[in-house]
Amino acid sequence: MSNIHGISSFNDQGGGGGPGGAPGQPQAPQGGYGWGQQGYADVEAPGVIPAGHVSLIRVSGGAFPELVDLFCPRFRWLCFTTIISAVQVIMLVVSLIVGAEMFGAAFVKGNEMGGPSTSTFLYLGAKYLPNIQAGQVYRFVTPVFLHGGILHLASNLFFQCRVGYIFELRWGLANYIATYFLTGIGATYFSCLMSPKTVSVGASGALFGLIGADISYLVMNWAFLPNQEKYQVKRTASSPGLTTIIP
Repeated sequence: MSNIHGISSFNDQGGGGGPGGAPGQPQAPQGGYGWGQQGYADVEAPGVIPAGHVSLIRVSGGAFPELVDLFCPRFRWLCFTTIISAVQVIMLVVSLIVGAEMFGAAFVKGNEMGGPSTSTFLYLGAKYLPNIQAGQVYRFVTPVFLHGGILHLASNLFFQCRVGYIFELRWGLANYIATYFLTGIGATYFSCLMSPKTVSVGASGALFGLIGADISYLVMNWAFLPNQEKYQVKRTASSPGLTTIIP
């Protein structure tokens, strides 16, 4: 059994190490997912989400990683990250059409993100506490699918695709979906408490929730991570450039 712990599962081998290891000493899994530089062979089993650790280290090799590894590492068509990203793009197009047809303009001057008016988002299900109190509880969820404009969506999708495919493999599909939506709903609830009269949209709360969940994952599994990835995590955490990947 792998020594890598998932969000909801722990190693059931007690305090012993891996095969052939001394008791109590953490042993890196042999041949586990994401340890080598063997491309995508370790995630290509049809219909199976592999258990165990999947590294954020690029997998294409070479001096210049392929674009898919740079922006969407471990990209797969049939997975939640691809589906939710496609839905969010479609909903932005819908919001632009609704803005143009029903509220006078697809792009308004007051929206610096490059999108329609506040009335458009309110119509489509944005978070607004008075409406939630009136019984429209779906507004806790619908903001995750909406974005304020092209720039807003682009920044969120950059981060979501950069780490989402990895996290989905690391934690498993059910854990990833639950984390995504529960933290998104929690962010909406917190926004209702702090800014009850504002209209807001976006998946930023869910994405920050993913960051928090992965920090927990790394803490739980730090002893088992490869040194190369430990170095990468430390460098990223201490870099001012970290803000460029956070929505």
